[in-house]
Amino acid sequence: MLSAQQAREAAGELTHAQALEAAFQAVKAMRYEKGNYVWIQDFEANMKMHPDRADLVGRSMADFKDGDGHFIFREF
Repeated sequence: MLSAQQAREAAGELTHAQALEAAFQAVKAMRYEKGNYVWIQDFEANMKMHPDRADLVGRSMADFKDGDGHFIFREF
């Protein structure tokens, strides 16, 4: 799915920004096992896409801890 958007960009059908947005929208719609979802973050734990929390997009999640005190986004 993501490779298809990359191929469209390489063919000149989409700009890089358009290809990213199309890929993000496709991933945003994905759900598995009773409503669980997929998000996209980079290797520095910056949120790139979240299907339900637009307020997190663009934020660093590096210092976010779960209820047990684990830096879960660093671990991901």
